[in-house]
Amino acid sequence: MIGAIQDVTEEALERSARELLSYVVDSSDDAIIITNTRDGTITSWNRGAERLYGYTPEEAIGRPISLVEPPDRAGEQEDILRRVFEGQSVDRFETPRVRKDGSRLIVSLTVSPVRDANDRIVSAAVIARDVTERSRYEQRLRHLADHDQLTGLYNRRRFEEELKHELARAGRYHSHGAVLSIDIDNFKSINDSAGHAAGDAVLTEVASVLERRFRSSDVLARLGGDEFAVLLRAVEVDEARAAAENLLTAIHNSNAVFGGRAIQLLAHGAGGALAPLSVNLSGESVVGDPKLLELIEFELHAAAVDPAKLIFEVTETAAIANMPEASAFAEGVKQLGASLALDDFGTGFGSFYYLKHLPVSYIKLDGEFVQNLPRSEIDAHMVTAIVGVAQGLGIKTIAEWVTDDETIRLLRRHGVDFAQGFHVGRPGPIVNSCRN
Repeated sequence: MIGAIQDVTEEALERSARELLSYVVDSSDDAIIITNTRDGTITSWNRGAERLYGYTPEEAIGRPISLVEPPDRAGEQEDILRRVFEGQSVDRFETPRVRKDGSRLIVSLTVSPVRDANDRIVSAAVIARDVTERSRYEQRLRHLADHDQLTGLYNRRRFEEELKHELARAGRYHSHGAVLSIDIDNFKSINDSAGHAAGDAVLTEVASVLERRFRSSDVLARLGGDEFAVLLRAVEVDEARAAAENLLTAIHNSNAVFGGRAIQLLAHGAGGALAPLSVNLSGESVVGDPKLLELIEFELHAAAVDPAKLIFEVTETAAIANMPEASAFAEGVKQLGASLALDDFGTGFGSFYYLKHLPVSYIKLDGEFVQNLPRSEIDAHMVTAIVGVAQGLGIKTIAEWVTDDETIRLLRRHGVDFAQGFHVGRPGPIVNSCRN
């Protein structure tokens, strides 16, 4: 027998290293793709690429790498490969790509030339990492830095930047522009009477009006609170004045009466479950809108609603501050057939005196007298006095801030007609309240 022994240790080590490298490439979370021609034909497609793009190796190998290129980026991958085969590298280039199912994602690409033993570039290695969520988060942060969160308009900081740029441009080219400053009259009363959700709705509606009325080249911003601003580019004074007048007209036509956002509820069946229905009015609404009663009367007539089901609530302090107007409003409400409730009763120095001049149907005992009623002799005497006067005048009483059964028992003993508070029932959506 003749035998030959050959040392293949080095070859075995090289083969083992290649196999290990292949395992590493195939098990990588990143997509690793090899192309061996300038036109980008795919020759290797690891499991990371399959997970990222949705194509199996059998579906991808042999096809151009533009397979995952969105139509609006056509030619981008070809340009990258051209640069790579010229000896350049592309490092962490973020760009959109498209999956097999058509969905888009953002990837970070690193593309490097692959050289043979003679230092010739024979292929390109494309490593792609999914950075969609990070990209969206960064984009969101950039948006928040420049925009008002509620309305989506530019914020004060970004508006000031745009204004500086426009001033510089106008100075350079001797062009004209204008800034419109807008705020909402009596905005605080909207928050006070209807709540901050209603105030936010007004702000977003004003923003919507601004977006509809102005050009895309103009700059719209919410500066804070109820303040808005518009930067009009390339306009003369007459054009700016006309734009301001048109804007005022448009904003006035988004006006609404909250007593109406209540009469419609009564008209559509909610009144059967909730009647009587109370509507909070601010002092500004009572004394600042001479047409309010006229509008309420019109809405009641148009909706064919029984006015007796409607109660308007005004705080005692608001009524005291504007007694003649409040008294006239109360008389008007009474003539319509609706009712008026005096909220937070007992906080003013002359509470009993003002009942003589206000034809109210209900008074709501301020919660300060109710919440400590089981433990306070003074509060008990106050409740007794208020209820006694109210009963003598034919006025119903409502206790606020009722928190337990003991308070309810004491209120019954004192002759209070109604109770209000979390212990009796928590506020909820109008639909759920009607169903219950």
